[in-house]
Amino acid sequence: MGIVAAQKRARTGARDAFDRLTAIACAAFRAPHAMITVLDEDRAVFLSGVGLDEISIPRMSSVSHALASLGPEAVVAVEDALEHPVYRDHPMVTGEPRVRFFLGATVCAGDGRPAGAIGVMDVKPRPAPTETELRLIRELAGLAGELMEHAEAMRQEAARLETLRLAEDMVGVGRWRYEITTGAVTWSDEIYRIHAIAPGAFSPKLEDVFSHYHEDDRAEIQRLVERALKTGEGYTFKLRLVGADGVERVVAAEGRPRRTPPAG
Repeated sequence: MGIVAAQKRARTGARDAFDRLTAIACAAFRAPHAMITVLDEDRAVFLSGVGLDEISIPRMSSVSHALASLGPEAVVAVEDALEHPVYRDHPMVTGEPRVRFFLGATVCAGDGRPAGAIGVMDVKPRPAPTETELRLIRELAGLAGELMEHAEAMRQEAARLETLRLAEDMVGVGRWRYEITTGAVTWSDEIYRIHAIAPGAFSPKLEDVFSHYHEDDRAEIQRLVERALKTGEGYTFKLRLVGADGVERVVAAEGRPRRTPPAG
């Protein structure tokens, strides 16, 4: 998978997870609308919204800002927005979707800092939430915080891979990886180019790693890789590789096994 595809998959996966959580919130509270927001300097940005068209709203006028100002574990319940002195003029109350009831909780980042909010809304007034409902909205806020942390980690990893790809492009260095447990082999875009193959043109297997080397050098790379897999010992070499264009290239390589600690 290329870097761009990995970035798109990370973004799509994060959005899908937030969408599933707001759908769960709607079902749990039997509410027609739900949202998860993250706060930036000026806006409350919707990471997901059920029945909402907004992409973002001004931070200072958002309930998300009010929740974040109240700190971690904060909950805001508005039984009837038209009777509320602060929110009766809110654009989501006076305009679509014409919210009357709101129940929301602060969403915190991994470091415990308030980062946004999760909330459910109804177009009809409701009585004050029960203790069970208050506990539930806080639980959902905790899940939203975990999703935010995971999405940020995925974003940082995608950015790291993009930086690595740019460095590889500049100096002609590529990476390949072999997962022993699954047999999966991945090549970076630059590895494809070193082989004179369009990036992502095919899904490589371990035998492809060996077969592209000069027939006189093939046994040596196979021996080194098999030794590394058996003993955990790394290797370096300079061997001849024959690209798909028929050009023979001398490539320098360094490999090392990395063991993943057992789960649990």
